[in-house]
Amino acid sequence: MQHNISGYEFERLVESILKYTLKGYSIETPTSREDAGVDLIARKGDEVIAFEVKATTPQTSTRLRKTVEQLKHYEERFREKHPNNPTVELTLVIPTALTSEHIDYLSSQNVKVMDGEEIARQASRHGLQNETVRVLGNLAPDPESRAITRRLANIYASKHLLEGLNDTPCGTQDWVKYQKLCRDILEYLFCPPLESPITEHATQLKSNRRDIILPNYCLDGYFAYLRTVYQAHLIVFDAKNSCKGITKSDVLQISNYMSDKGLGLFGALVGRKRANKSAHDVRREHWKEQGKLILFLEDDDLRQMIQLKISSQDPIMLIMQKIEDFRLSN
Repeated sequence: MQHNISGYEFERLVESILKYTLKGYSIETPTSREDAGVDLIARKGDEVIAFEVKATTPQTSTRLRKTVEQLKHYEERFREKHPNNPTVELTLVIPTALTSEHIDYLSSQNVKVMDGEEIARQASRHGLQNETVRVLGNLAPDPESRAITRRLANIYASKHLLEGLNDTPCGTQDWVKYQKLCRDILEYLFCPPLESPITEHATQLKSNRRDIILPNYCLDGYFAYLRTVYQAHLIVFDAKNSCKGITKSDVLQISNYMSDKGLGLFGALVGRKRANKSAHDVRREHWKEQGKLILFLEDDDLRQMIQLKISSQDPIMLIMQKIEDFRLSN
């Protein structure tokens, strides 16, 4: 699991690094309602940089959008208060890495990113290595040795898995190829602690075929929690290579696989695009009426979890946030 990062200590570490890297700027912690909504502000004459410091990296697109909305809201209030100032620069500070797709999204919203590797580089440059390791734990070892280790250990992930997601077209022609790719990705991400995937396993009556099943015998950690709370003894992932995204019929199909006497009440649909409204509606109905929790995962979610694994972080963090987001929305 992720090293338990103190939000306060992480913010203070970032503040210390900024004092070295932003020469001539005053680094302030907002105290007025005018500046509420960001954690740190750097000022130099008319130049203003707003920093949103998050000790827990937003792994899902939903949380990332909410973070951008928060920064944009601050920017709007700042412009109202200082109409003659140039545009305030927005920066998100996080302890782990994001996928290139998430970074591209932030860039399209004019939000810059300062991640754990950049923090580690700047800390090493300015003699703050010990403080950085104390606050971030193993998230910030020596950047050079970390990069070498990652390159050697994750060639398979970056070449086969990430490139596979980019190179596999949606549609029926490559349906099986996408299923096998998802199987390889899930095995890379979660085995261990989960057991190796069981694929294309039919029920006794031969009426249902489940794409990927990961047996869950974990005695501790978040997967043990999922088994206790959602009876997730055998976790089903149903991979859909449709160009239209996840549909209502897909939700009904995976829901048929799930039962308290069978696989359990937790599963996930993996699709190339976002689920449509009817899929969301029927998923909510099955949760409220039958207690079945079905996650929707997209290609970018898979990329983000691979990036976490490459960075020696636990990809289950994204699953945790997805579940939290879904339950908070009900």
